Parts: sequence; C-alpha cells; structure tokens
Amino acid sequence: MKQQKRLSKKLTFILWLPLLLGAVMLAVGVKVFQLDHVLGMIAIAADILFVMIAFICYEKLEKDITSEYLSAGFEQSQIQKNLLKELPIPYIVTNNHGNQIWFNKAFTAHFGSKGSKKSITQMFPEIYRRIF
Repeated sequence: MKQQKRLSKKLTFILWLPLLLGAVMLAVGVKVFQLDHVLGMIAIAADILFVMIAFICYEKLEKDITSEYLSAGFEQSQIQKNLLKELPIPYIVTNNHGNQIWFNKAFTAHFGSKGSKKSITQMFPEIYRRIF
C-alpha cells in the first residue's frame, strides 16, 4: 500500500508538470505581450489552449490510473483468496470469541462441513477462551 501511495504521488507530480509549464509559458507570454502585442496575444492564446488540453488529459489519465489501481487491487485480493482457499494446510479465520468466520477446503476436508457451525474452542479443547 505504501508503494502504491509513493507511485501515486510520483504520477501526480508528472501529470501536473504540463500545468506548471503552462504557468511559465503564460509568464513568458505576458513579457512578450509587453514587447509586441500581436505576438504576445498569440503566445497567451496558445498557452491557454495548451493548459486546457493538459488539464483535460490530466483528468482522463487520473481516472484511468485510479481505475487501474482498483482493478489491480481487486485482482490481487482474488488471487490471495484463491490461494488461501486451495492451501493444502487447514486454515481457519475466527472472531474474538472463537466463532468461525471463514475456512478453506483443507479445513473442511479434515474436519468435515459439520464443523462449520462450531466454535473453535469446541473443536479444539486445548484452545481456551483467554487466547482470544
């Protein structure tokens, strides 16, 4: 997650660079306008067009990048879920009271489906409530 945040900050910086360039071009256009009104107006108009195009591209790219992040995160989640489900070692997730929340296929194969409603402390008497 930290890596994604760092990457997001870098991408945001890269996407904002054209807008910063547009601000510099506007300042140059104002200076040129002081020397030559026609050439200055052309430079300012070109700069405004450039900034508008850069902003539109930024908005589209930001949505695409966010969509890709969400898609990659969802895909990663599904892969992890499938790996845990197919893990050959019995695996169980419980809440603070020892009640089962989720278990994988190996757990079902080893303890049967009737164990799905039991508390983990009922299935394994060695595990006592204070552990939770």
